[in-house]
This record gives sequence, structure tokens and C-alpha cells, in this order.
Amino acid sequence: MTSVDAFVATINSTIINPLLALLFAVGVLVFIYGVVEFLLSINQGDNTKKEQGKQHMWQGLLGMLIMVSALSIFNLLANTLCNNSGLSHCKALPIQSSKT
Repeated sequence: MTSVDAFVATINSTIINPLLALLFAVGVLVFIYGVVEFLLSINQGDNTKKEQGKQHMWQGLLGMLIMVSALSIFNLLANTLCNNSGLSHCKALPIQSSKT
């Protein structure tokens, strides 16, 4: 493994994957906050809070969708590069290629 391969694997495992997981968790929290806000506003009859709750739910779903898409694109590119070129840092990627 060359120093560049080691650097890419380190960046991937210490920055990219945890960052994507953190941002996905933020999306989940925003969605849950929106659900709670929406349910509480139904009991209170406050339409502005109800709309804000809906908006937070949509924002949370959009955030989760973007993070899943980013991870999927990253894995698609990584698998394409690994399967076609046999790069040595492929084992450090989140989804391993079919080559072993």
C-alpha cells in the first residue's frame, strides 16, 4: 500500500464515513423533532406550529435522502474504481468490491 493509498483510506475511515453518519443522524433528529412538534400542535390547535412541524419533517427526510444518496454515489464510484483497476485501498472502503 503506497502512502497515497494509505492517506485515502485514512481520510475515508476517519472523516468521510463518520461525517456521513453524523449528518444522517442530524436528519433523523430533525425529523423526530418535526413529528413531536406536529403532534403537540394538533393538541393545541396551533396551525403555525403544525406547519413548522411539517416543514421540519420534510427537511429531515430530505437530509436523510441526501446522505443516503451521497453514500450510494461514493460507494458506486469506489466499487467501479476497485473492480476495474484493482486499487489496493479498496478494502478500506465501506462496501467491499467483489474481488477478494
